[in-house]
Amino acid sequence: MGKPDKSDKEILEAYIKVLADSIKDVKCPCCGEETSTGSAINDPDDEYRDIVTCEVNGCEFYMTEYTDGKIVLEPSFG
Repeated sequence: MGKPDKSDKEILEAYIKVLADSIKDVKCPCCGEETSTGSAINDPDDEYRDIVTCEVNGCEFYMTEYTDGKIVLEPSFG
């Protein structure tokens, strides 16, 4: 495996930027603590929302992000 060329580095930097921009600080709807959406995974039951685990208390909640930028957070009781 050779040394990555400049285009590989630019592609990787762009990908990292997209990932970093998708992480947001939010208030957990379950416990009210400030947490980030970095742990979000796709909800297997609903392709339009993610499941997020609160970094403070470990509670889980749903996050739906709309194309207009609106984010809806809902507690996951399950």
